[in-house]
Amino acid sequence: MESLINSRITNKDQNLYVGGDRIVGVQSVSINKNFNLGNLNYAGIGQKTVNYLPRGAQISTVNIESYLLNQDFFLNYVTGSETVNSFILKSSSDLDPPYSMLNGYLNSYSCQWAVGQIPRISTSINVLGNAGRIPTGSLGAEIIAELQLINTIYDGDSSNDDWGTILGAVTTSQDWSYLTSIITSYEDWNLGGGASSPTTGQLLIPYDGSISINIDDFQTNRVQLFNIDIQSQKFPIYNMGARQPSRVDIVYPIDVTCQFTFEVGNYESPQITDSPRYPIIEDLSLVVNDYKTDANIVTYNFNNLNLMSEDYSISAEGNNIVTVIYNTKMYGN
Repeated sequence: MESLINSRITNKDQNLYVGGDRIVGVQSVSINKNFNLGNLNYAGIGQKTVNYLPRGAQISTVNIESYLLNQDFFLNYVTGSETVNSFILKSSSDLDPPYSMLNGYLNSYSCQWAVGQIPRISTSINVLGNAGRIPTGSLGAEIIAELQLINTIYDGDSSNDDWGTILGAVTTSQDWSYLTSIITSYEDWNLGGGASSPTTGQLLIPYDGSISINIDDFQTNRVQLFNIDIQSQKFPIYNMGARQPSRVDIVYPIDVTCQFTFEVGNYESPQITDSPRYPIIEDLSLVVNDYKTDANIVTYNFNNLNLMSEDYSISAEGNNIVTVIYNTKMYGN
């Protein structure tokens, strides 16, 4: 009988970090590398020599599925132009990542929920830098400083943090801004010693009645379903001779579509003839709290939403419900 000669890596040893945050609730991560290679042909090449070279940008695409627990780790990245580094670590104390993904940007985001479930986020990261098993010594001083921040935040005591020493390797203002934002986010997270602190291990979990919606003067926590979809077009800018972009620009507008299903209550259905002469525009917020402590996990705020469709349902077996779909476009300042 043959024995299994290759070791296995279990899911408990696969911690995903994006922008310095450990992503809580990860369900799956898939990474696709496009090496973008083409063979080089020329007169006299011969019969046995074939050379392959990159013929365009080499991009890795990371698709992430995760539950919405503790906070929304991805929303700000999909609506902003920042790039982030991502790591898969065995633990926050092991600074030799089995897998690194450097200089990535997010251009799609979806958060879905229905009664009896936990909200689920789907997003993708286009990685423009190197990706794979990169030895720590080849990561560069700034990225090593980021790994040291992860180690300090998730394994250490914030009262003993020597941020100045960790940031001593930073050489550019962009890296300084990126790394200090990780520190600031961590310190804000812990101001009240909340249950969602990364060092406590406690979870904030949304469920049914802890999710509420506000549409102008209408408010209810009898939400049955929501789906938020954000599509952001981004364009990497390359300098001549550089394999990695100098920056990533957003191509505005950012498209936002929201779908909500809730029990009617005192919701006032608009007249269909009000549109398009009087566009139906709402100010809307979706509040997602922890089901046990009522601590806020995330609040989605949308302004100048246009009502695209409404489905009003009445049945003998249940309460009246309405499904509304809104769309808006986000522009830069």
